[in-house]
Amino acid sequence: MSRFASRFALPLLLVLSACSNERLHLHSTGLVLAPGDTAPIRASTLYQPHHPPREVAADSLALSVSDPGVASLGPGGVLTARRPGRVRVTARVGELEDSATVVVREAASAPGAAFSAVAAGATGTGGTPASGAALCWGTNSAGELGIGSSRMLTATLAPVAVRTAERFASLAAGERFACGVTAAGRAHCWGDNLFGQIGDGSEDWRTSPAPVRSLAAFASLAVGHEHVCGPTAEGRALCWGSNYYGELGDGTEEDHAAPAPVRTDLRFVSLVAGEDHTCGLTAEGRAFCWGSDGGGQLGSADADSAHTPTAVSGGHGFASLAAGSAHTCGLTRQGRTLCWGANSRGQLGDGRGGDDTAGANREVPVAVAGSTTFAR
Repeated sequence: MSRFASRFALPLLLVLSACSNERLHLHSTGLVLAPGDTAPIRASTLYQPHHPPREVAADSLALSVSDPGVASLGPGGVLTARRPGRVRVTARVGELEDSATVVVREAASAPGAAFSAVAAGATGTGGTPASGAALCWGTNSAGELGIGSSRMLTATLAPVAVRTAERFASLAAGERFACGVTAAGRAHCWGDNLFGQIGDGSEDWRTSPAPVRSLAAFASLAVGHEHVCGPTAEGRALCWGSNYYGELGDGTEEDHAAPAPVRTDLRFVSLVAGEDHTCGLTAEGRAFCWGSDGGGQLGSADADSAHTPTAVSGGHGFASLAAGSAHTCGLTRQGRTLCWGANSRGQLGDGRGGDDTAGANREVPVAVAGSTTFAR
């Protein structure tokens, strides 16, 4: 049984309509280009409510643009950006029609510019250029692109601009949602909010960045599958969202739609989040983890699932941590890499595991094989 089904063990009733409502969906909403950039225009037909989208062949689309001087269409439905401005692209097939706005910006602020940071989630990716503007790409089924709409149900072709005036110092992405922190430490999130992971006090989806309900200034954010944690400027850990396995660290299994303090006197310099677990690093290099321990990802032989921070075994001094779905790794101050947790795919790098053998899981840190030292 899936985790979602286990949390909501209620009968599921599907009511199928006698006739489906077919419509055309153009994939280019929110597309941002620089002069000279090209992008193929694609569209899908959607049959509501229970059918997946079906892509329309490019040669079947009748395409037009509102201002060919801003962007023009070429063979195969390829759009070429000409000069800064906005253009409306319209697609028709049979009696179906849809349109989307494409923005052409100066080259310095377009997606072709260098990113200062990127973040990858389960269904999408985000990046921040030097300007601090947020750009995202991937799927948008829950509004995780932050463009102000969740109508783009298939993958985007290129980065699109997040609909906000905020400028972010960093981004973090989870399962169908994303978050960003401004230079002033203010946290904003957008996308799926089923478990309160947006942190604005509600469980409503947000298709553009919503401020997290906290006066705290965050140093960074760690985003898990359906939860978020962040250390404040003072080192306190605050978490929100799903808490099914105690991954919020407040001593309960209650979800929180706004930041709640982790129950500890520890002060953390950084936090990392896996699917259902969280780990923190203190200034002294001590690692603590909490949440699910189904694969041993908490790093303690004495832990099961922990609802408050539990010390990682071994007394190691770490310089940084990283968390996967159900495993965790730490880089020591001497450049050695240690990992612990699930190893069914060999993700701990200790020469064991693979072939989906759960018996190779490690409950305490083990050294990655070989003599290579890592910087991060």
